[in-house]
Amino acid sequence: MSIVQKVVKNTNAILWGEIISRVISALAILYLASYLGINLFGRYSFVIVYIGIFAIVCDVGIDSILVREISKNFVDPGKGIGNALLMKLIIATIGIITSNFLVIIFSFPSQIIHGVLALSIILIPISLGSTFTTILQVNLVMKYSAFANVVEKIIFSVFIVFIILMERGLFLVFTVTSLSAWASFILKMKYSMRYAIPNFERDFSYWKKLFVWALPIGIVFIAGTIVTHIGVIFLSVMVGDADAGYYYAARVLIVPIYLISYAFIISVYPLMSHSWENSKANFTLIFDSSIRVMTAIGLPLAICVSLLSDKIIDFFYPNEYSSAGIALALLIWAEAFLFVNSVCAYALYSAGKQRLVALYSIFAVVLVLILNILLIPSLGLEGSCLAKIGSEVFSLIAGYSLVAKYLKTRANIGNILKIIGLAFLLGALLERFLKYQSSIIAALIGTLSYVAVYFFLIFHFKLFGDIKIANLFGKI
Repeated sequence: MSIVQKVVKNTNAILWGEIISRVISALAILYLASYLGINLFGRYSFVIVYIGIFAIVCDVGIDSILVREISKNFVDPGKGIGNALLMKLIIATIGIITSNFLVIIFSFPSQIIHGVLALSIILIPISLGSTFTTILQVNLVMKYSAFANVVEKIIFSVFIVFIILMERGLFLVFTVTSLSAWASFILKMKYSMRYAIPNFERDFSYWKKLFVWALPIGIVFIAGTIVTHIGVIFLSVMVGDADAGYYYAARVLIVPIYLISYAFIISVYPLMSHSWENSKANFTLIFDSSIRVMTAIGLPLAICVSLLSDKIIDFFYPNEYSSAGIALALLIWAEAFLFVNSVCAYALYSAGKQRLVALYSIFAVVLVLILNILLIPSLGLEGSCLAKIGSEVFSLIAGYSLVAKYLKTRANIGNILKIIGLAFLLGALLERFLKYQSSIIAALIGTLSYVAVYFFLIFHFKLFGDIKIANLFGKI
């Protein structure tokens, strides 16, 4: 099998593994949300997001640097993996202690304290498991990691069903979440040791280098997690569990949409990286086309979901979650901006400008924190959603400006404006149609008609530019 075929096969394994595991997880969470009710689901959301932030902090970008170091033969795989595991075990242990200490010292409700106690143990299998995954990534056998992730979600879902049938509480939910992560960790460790055996001989000078190199990427990962989920923390503390539950309920439905941009970016990123080194003209062409494609997909998605948000929430959740409709209607716009943001960020990564991404990511975090503090007291749930939108708009402006300044690359703004105008024009017609239609069937027909006409006109007027989508993927 050629290297190109291996890359394609590896990319497909990553993509389908993500799709299957996220869909299974989303279905289990939807079932759990119906069982818990909005207030308990709000507490569940707080603990999941809270520990999730610590999980990202525990990685600090180390795995991304390790992949680079092993791929370029800068470090022996066994030595790299062994030292990274030791580092991350220490960091994860500190994370467990710190996460529990903070909820105790700030006198959070006992359910949250017990939940953090049960779930914080997950930091070890998540942190160490991702390091074992680096060996699978380097050897282009991510099918094993994808399999481990799917197994984890299946075990989690089965446990959730039993918990609901036995009418047990949150503590057991968090306990089985941790246990399912250990299953994934064991599988990743088993598969990775086929390719490299960890060498636990400590090299503190390498620890220092690894940490310094990883920090910029770690900042980006941490910033992205905070911007996406910090609203749950603020709402839980400043307003109450219900609003935190509404926010997270909307996020659960948006996660599968994120896979669209994820699939596109992991396919285009190798092309970007190759073109930056070999042909700046091709790089500009790929960047321009990617911006147009992500705008053309993200914008109608945002319009349709925001117009149908109440119906979508009513379809997936019980009546007490109806207030999540406004969260879904707003947060989907943040996702639309994120579609385009990801293109700018990966363009900078392609050119080795990850420090610039880290820089504006820090400002995005500061902005979302400030906006949450300012907007939540007066606007509540809507204020937190608007804070995320504001942060994503800032990231888009900053990312595009840095690409233009440092990479001397710009998108065709004229065609992008045409795409935006077309989307909103047809969106206005869809809004008027839905205003007089109450049935789900009519709404679905209207929405599908909007999408069909929209993309017909996009292709008819060649608003994707000179490069076809099929060719764009076909070059990978």
